Amino acid sequence: YGVDITKFHNHYFLKGTRGGTMHHKFCVIDNQVVITGSYNWSNNAEFKNDENVTVEYNPEQATSYSLEYKRLTK
Repeated sequence: YGVDITKFHNHYFLKGTRGGTMHHKFCVIDNQVVITGSYNWSNNAEFKNDENVTVEYNPEQATSYSLEYKRLTK
């Protein structure tokens, strides 16, 4: 099986090969800030699971994520 790794604006993403969709979890605020990680923004994520989340002020990265959101919602 294996997994393809795709480079997107200097970030690497795993791309599944089984026809499913990527399980993205991210938020872009004012095209300036990106919040992303494994965190599901649910009670289980908050109180039961071991999750990760990053909050970055990075306009360039925010633009990349905004473009990805637009691609996903076409």
